Amino acid sequence: MIELRNIKKYYKMGDNVVKALDDVSLKVEDGEFVTIIGPSGSGKSTLMNIIGCLDKATSGSYLIDGIEVSNYTENQLAYLRNKKMGFIFQGFNLLQNLSAYENVDLPLIYQGLSLSERKERVNKSLKLVGMSERMKHKPSELSGGQQQRVAIARALATMPMYILADEPTGNLDSVTGEEIMKILKNLNKNGTTVIIITHNDDIAKLSRRVVRIHDGKIESDIVNENIKSYGDSIDESLEDNSFDSCDENSQIQIEENPKLKEKQEQIEILDNKDNDEKLKEDMDSDKIKPVKTVPIKRKKDLSEKKVLVKSKKSSRKEEL
Repeated sequence: MIELRNIKKYYKMGDNVVKALDDVSLKVEDGEFVTIIGPSGSGKSTLMNIIGCLDKATSGSYLIDGIEVSNYTENQLAYLRNKKMGFIFQGFNLLQNLSAYENVDLPLIYQGLSLSERKERVNKSLKLVGMSERMKHKPSELSGGQQQRVAIARALATMPMYILADEPTGNLDSVTGEEIMKILKNLNKNGTTVIIITHNDDIAKLSRRVVRIHDGKIESDIVNENIKSYGDSIDESLEDNSFDSCDENSQIQIEENPKLKEKQEQIEILDNKDNDEKLKEDMDSDKIKPVKTVPIKRKKDLSEKKVLVKSKKSSRKEEL
């Protein structure tokens, strides 16, 4: 559970003080699907940055799973983000020189996981979002929707308790946007808390809970009783989770049926609750250390060596 109490975020611009957030209080229970909606300049992105521990409030209290984090150091916040938060951005924020696989793998390197565990998580996350067959492609070789799927897989790979999505469909066409929202709703069904930041009312209609923000203040916080669902046309037979016990014959049927294949890819997100006690212990101990940058091993460019060898041969000929 996350809870913000009387959060204020002020920016000083010359002689003026801009109140990006003005006495905001908000509580989100585990497993909720919440949309925070507001126009440009309303403070919704600032609110997401504070919820995601990307920024600190000027004043107020912020608790995550009962732990006060408003006074945490930068290293403690980085540790918390790495363990608890998954981020999805409008601009995807993928590294262009890395493949889809490598982009998903990167945050796991910072977590210090073994190669085998990283490989398992990356493959599962990419399979969940339907990108297994394009894991070797770089972002420039993927469509906008495919890039967003990779971004979602990257967020899932760390097994976060909370997914924060800032305008996740903002750069996508309506059809692709619907596909992305289906993925997020399915993740929520598996227990992941999803918080979406948007200005789009159509996205808000998909949420059980809608929080409206304006001029740095929460205008309303309501439960949506008439949730619009993109899954109304999905075969009712896909509502069970019986894929774990499939034999070889049923596996062939799944591969031939796109709907069943899509459902099979809805891998159950591993439960993070077992790690909560360890996280609390780490926060109260000296185990939190600065995040170290781990270089990514890449194939060496042999062109320079070839030129060097060639120049040596030329020198020998000149000597002769």
